[in-house]
Amino acid sequence: MSDIAIVGYSFKLPQGVEDDDAFWDVLENRRNLMTDWLESRVKTESFANNKHQKWNGKGGHFINDDVAAFDAPFFSLTAKEASAMDPMQRWTLETT
Repeated sequence: MSDIAIVGYSFKLPQGVEDDDAFWDVLENRRNLMTDWLESRVKTESFANNKHQKWNGKGGHFINDDVAAFDAPFFSLTAKEASAMDPMQRWTLETT
């Protein structure tokens, strides 16, 4: 096996995993960061074929960051450009 060097990394993970110690704890203990669905995240009334108004999903990996809290000028973007971006694009910029 060849040696490798990790020279940097960044991440956005659920359940308050925001620093190196928490990240390594997740890896070392093989923690599952999935949580149950929040009712506020699922609007079952909008599902056309959902007769019983219930969600059958088991859960998700929810990040609690405010997606609107983005420093557009830092990335040389206007507020209009930033608001047109998918939140995942903004998070990718913040973690690279």
